[in-house]
Amino acid sequence: MGESGKKLRIPCMTTQQLIEEHGRPFFMKVDIEGADLQALHSITPATAPAYVSLELNCIDPILERLIELGYSAFKFVNGDTYWPTPPIFDHQVGWRLLRKIGRLAPFVRNGISRLPQGFRPNSEYDPPGKHGPAEHPFGRYSSGPFGEQAAGSWRTCAAALRWFGALNDNYRRAAKEDSFWWDVHARHSSNASIISEPLAAKSAGS
Repeated sequence: MGESGKKLRIPCMTTQQLIEEHGRPFFMKVDIEGADLQALHSITPATAPAYVSLELNCIDPILERLIELGYSAFKFVNGDTYWPTPPIFDHQVGWRLLRKIGRLAPFVRNGISRLPQGFRPNSEYDPPGKHGPAEHPFGRYSSGPFGEQAAGSWRTCAAALRWFGALNDNYRRAAKEDSFWWDVHARHSSNASIISEPLAAKSAGS
């Protein structure tokens, strides 16, 4: 409804229609404030982009849909830092104690911070600033690097579901769902053969 109370009819296109018109994209970024899952409804495994990035929430089965579409590798990044490490939650007594020790004895914190990214347990030990290639420091209104340049290691489907399930549980236990801000980056299993060209041209040449 518009401000005048009248219905407004807005012409729309599905994601699949956009792909049919412009070709299969190499990368698709989706960030439509809680409606990201809708962007995946119309596409198929045959038309899914090589890489996608979507904003997650605590409700929609976005990972499950991506797996249905043939995505087989996943990275998760914090929307504020672009790092893949979660915060320390209030109920995580052990991590809170280690954080306190690190603040009282900086050499402990510094030692953990020097570990390779895969061994840093949470955002307490991330380097300052946002993750990004050295030649391009991403700013406040950016979405960060994607695909191979996104921080972290690729997770399999099963590992991604387990990791995200644990992250979700921690946010719920801490009653911090409202502050949940995570993106998923996914790589399609057929990405090596993806070519950005109109589907109609593919059909004509086949």
